[in-house]
Amino acid sequence: MLSYKDPDFPEERIRLSDKEYERALLAFPIVCADVVLIDAERRAFYLADRIVHPVKGWWWIGGRIFRGEDPLEAARRKLDQESAVVLDTTRFRYIKMLRHMMTVRQQEPQNAGTDTIAYTYAAAVSVKEANQVSIGLVHSEYRLGSLRSFTREELHAENIRPQIRDLYDLVFP
Repeated sequence: MLSYKDPDFPEERIRLSDKEYERALLAFPIVCADVVLIDAERRAFYLADRIVHPVKGWWWIGGRIFRGEDPLEAARRKLDQESAVVLDTTRFRYIKMLRHMMTVRQQEPQNAGTDTIAYTYAAAVSVKEANQVSIGLVHSEYRLGSLRSFTREELHAENIRPQIRDLYDLVFP
C-alpha cells in the first residue's frame, strides 16, 4: 500500500457528536486499520471475543484511522489501545484491503449500520505476547482474557465470519 501526503497536509482532528457521526456513517465508508495476530508455527489466528457492535463475537483488533494518520501506525496504535501491547511496525505485514458492511452499530440508532474499508495487517506473536494481549484486552470492547487461537479447521468448524476465513487463506496460502 502506498500513501502520499503533502508536507503541509492539515492533520487537524475533530470529534463528532453521536448524531454527526451517524450522518457521516450514512454518507461515507469509514477507513480503519486492523491487525490479526498470528501463530506462524501453528498456522493459527488469534481472535478476541468482542462484546460490542458492529462486530460481536470472534474478531481481530483494530479500528478507525485518524485523518492524515498512516494506516500502519494506526494498526500499531489500535493494538496498543485495545490490548496495551506495543509491537514495532516492522512486525506488521500488509495483507489486503477489506470492506465490511455491518447491519448494526453500538450507538443509537443501532440499525444505521457501518460500512468500513480496512487496511488489514498480520503480525506474528509469541505465545507469551498473545497472553499479554489477552490479559490487556480493553474490557469495554472485549471479553477479558478471551484471546484464543484458531486453526483453519477450527475457523470453519465454528463458522467464524467469512472474511476471517478468507483472510486466513491469504495469510497462510
